[in-house]
Amino acid sequence: MAGIGVTVPSPPAAGRGCGRGDGRGGLGRRDQDVRFGPHAPLTPLDDTAKGTDVLDRLSPTAIERGDNRSMSRPRVPNQPVSVVLLHGQPGTAAVWARVRALLPPDLLVVAPDRPGYGSNPAPAMGLADNADQVAAALRSTGGANIVVGHSWAGGVALALARRHAELVGGLVLVSSLGPGAILLVDRILAAPVVGPALVASAFRLGAPLARRRLRSMTTDEREVAQILEANPRGRVWRSFLVEQRAMLAELPGLVAGLPGIDAPAMVLAGERDHLVPLDTARALASGIPSAQLRILAGVGHDLPLEAPEAVASAIVELVSQVRTVGEDGAGPASAP
Repeated sequence: MAGIGVTVPSPPAAGRGCGRGDGRGGLGRRDQDVRFGPHAPLTPLDDTAKGTDVLDRLSPTAIERGDNRSMSRPRVPNQPVSVVLLHGQPGTAAVWARVRALLPPDLLVVAPDRPGYGSNPAPAMGLADNADQVAAALRSTGGANIVVGHSWAGGVALALARRHAELVGGLVLVSSLGPGAILLVDRILAAPVVGPALVASAFRLGAPLARRRLRSMTTDEREVAQILEANPRGRVWRSFLVEQRAMLAELPGLVAGLPGIDAPAMVLAGERDHLVPLDTARALASGIPSAQLRILAGVGHDLPLEAPEAVASAIVELVSQVRTVGEDGAGPASAP
């Protein structure tokens, strides 16, 4: 996916990433547009930041179909549930700082740098191989896992749910890959010869654009610097290219397998997302049997930065739901 975005230099024309029916667990398909009220003050990005109940800092109001104000307040029962936050293409775990600060402090949260990015020394790899790496790490955690994938990594979350269904208690798909997500620019950037030339040039020349885009989402210069400096620039464009080509090869198979995903899912999309079509989010919510769609008004593609309250709220709600199902003895369903 054309993911040259906020975490590294990016050209204006390319950049995705930082760069359904009633089903198990009570999730029904609801196509709902939500506008979020005043954002909470920016949480300091240091080790002293404390998690808070996200719903105390959230003021949602439905603006078109449906009304989520009557939804029960998510609680966190005692069944072990972990949350895995997977960043987009390109990116690092730094983009999740705002979301993590809003999650309950008793929730186990894992936010790795994916292969090819940040501090992860492993080479970049495709969607299935990313999913297998996450699965290997999750087998030691026990309990259910809520897997949150942003942008390109939404495809990793889908692959994980298909290949390792026993590890996935629920999905939160944020501006995610899905049906119709591959655009002409993606094919150009993955092409031989011209693709590498365009990608390398964009990463070298796009730093001012990336910085300007980040500053439109935050006034905290520490946060801007942390995100921009997290990736070693020498290898990021190559990682991007590997993932771009893998997406073209693997995404059609993932789309075909959507009906086989039994885990409950939340599909979040910004109404101003110009990198992943809104129809992709709608198709994801229609294709996954137990999925719910939320279209967020007034925001674009980078929801972990633009609407962290909405992302954290969806996570907490799904955690509560999965824990409740587990306490009732049903446990999370597994894909065939």
